[in-house]
Amino acid sequence: MTRQALLKCCGNRSYEDYTKSRDVADWLGFIFFEGSKRYVKPAIVQQWLNETPLKEQQLAVGVFVNATIEDIQRAATEFPNMNVIQLHGNEAPEMAVELKATLNKTILKAIHHSDEGLAMMRSYAQKVDGFLIDTKSPQWGGSGLSFDWASIPAYQAVARELGVPLFVAGGVTPDNVKELLRYHPDGIDLASGIEENGAKSEQKIKHLEAMMNDGT
Repeated sequence: MTRQALLKCCGNRSYEDYTKSRDVADWLGFIFFEGSKRYVKPAIVQQWLNETPLKEQQLAVGVFVNATIEDIQRAATEFPNMNVIQLHGNEAPEMAVELKATLNKTILKAIHHSDEGLAMMRSYAQKVDGFLIDTKSPQWGGSGLSFDWASIPAYQAVARELGVPLFVAGGVTPDNVKELLRYHPDGIDLASGIEENGAKSEQKIKHLEAMMNDGT
């Protein structure tokens, strides 16, 4: 059965996490923000991919939070197999343009759900290749909290207007993913929702895959 949305498994912090996520994910995320408990060095991730390459059509995503252009360029040198740069902080639209020009990689911009979210998306029009809507939280990402999913159609409408895909993150789990899929996001993003005791759970990942592939 065809999967209803792209699956992004994020926050892979070990080789074991990576290989478990690789079994099912379309996009695999690695957090290059030192303030995150899921931080991993770009060069280490490249070693994992050298040992076990991505499958065909899979994409590797480097997640950055308010990093400098120089930091991101350095990470891209250490991790040449990075396909997507996810800007998860307060990065200006101009930064996305410069990164696109210098590194020629897909740029995904995280927008934290708020009353200003739709206007924020429009400020990145023609400057990024997609959006990820996440819960606004005092900490950067990985809060495990969801926002009001009734807001998704409005975000989706702007994404359609701008001609780019929309991912949804924040509090997604195998148990609630079918509810989220009713809103028809282009992709979903999970980190803590597929973890147990701080590591990716093979059982939860299999449960997630079954829920995503279940068209009922």
